[in-house]
Amino acid sequence: MHITIQRNVLIFLNLIDYFKMGYRNFKGIWGEILEKEDFEVIKKLAHNDSKKRFYLPSEVWVRIVYRYAKTFHSTPRQRMKVLSTMIPLYYGRVGSLVNELNGKNAEDAEVVFNAHAEVFESMKSYLINIWK
Repeated sequence: MHITIQRNVLIFLNLIDYFKMGYRNFKGIWGEILEKEDFEVIKKLAHNDSKKRFYLPSEVWVRIVYRYAKTFHSTPRQRMKVLSTMIPLYYGRVGSLVNELNGKNAEDAEVVFNAHAEVFESMKSYLINIWK
C-alpha cells in the first residue's frame, strides 16, 4: 500500500510538471486558441509553486475544450498538431481533479463529476456561438 501511495503522488507531481512544461512549449499557441481570461488562468497556474493549491476551474476547462473543438474542426490539415498542444492542458485538468477529489469518498466524487458535467451542459450555448 505504501508503494502505491508513493507512486500515485509521483504521477500527480508529474502531471503538474508536464502541464508546466507544456506552458513553456505551447504558451504562444495557447494564447491564440484560448480566451484571454482563460489564458491568464493557465499562466497563473503555470507559475504557481504550490501543487496542493493547483486548481483549474470547471468553467475555464469547458471553454478550453470547446475552443479546442472549434480549432480542431477548422484546421483539417493540422488537426493532430493542434490536438497535441492540448495534452498538457489535460494533464493540468487531471492534476486539478486530483486536488479537488483529495479526501473524498466515491459518493462525494460522484457529486463533483456530476457538477462538472452540468457545467458542460450549461455552457453549450458558448460552443454554439464560437462555432459560427
